[in-house]
Amino acid sequence: MYNVNGGGILMELGKRLKSLRETGNINRQILAREIGISYSSLAKYENGERTPDLTILVKIADYFNTSVDFLLGREEYDRLLLYNTCLESLQKINQNDALYKLIKEAERLKSESIEKIVEVMKLI
Repeated sequence: MYNVNGGGILMELGKRLKSLRETGNINRQILAREIGISYSSLAKYENGERTPDLTILVKIADYFNTSVDFLLGREEYDRLLLYNTCLESLQKINQNDALYKLIKEAERLKSESIEKIVEVMKLI
């Protein structure tokens, strides 16, 4: 179990919160207003100096379309990032007929065959 006051989880929360905010190109003032807290509270959360209560954690997670577990470091991957990465890959596949055909052909192959094809492709 995590010790919320132990520092590690606070630092992880702070890092992830800051990363999400910066990745979304959102300044502290806007985010603080959107989730109904003060600028200084948000800064303290990001710096690991203060613990947000559960309602604020949920608001932050909802704002970034992620989970409280991700914010606290209990989940390794952000669902939104994974979703966007998958969506981007699917769009690329959909726009490239040759790549689409390659994937359709690969579906019928055994994993050993796919691994061999990948090795050959690395040589090209």
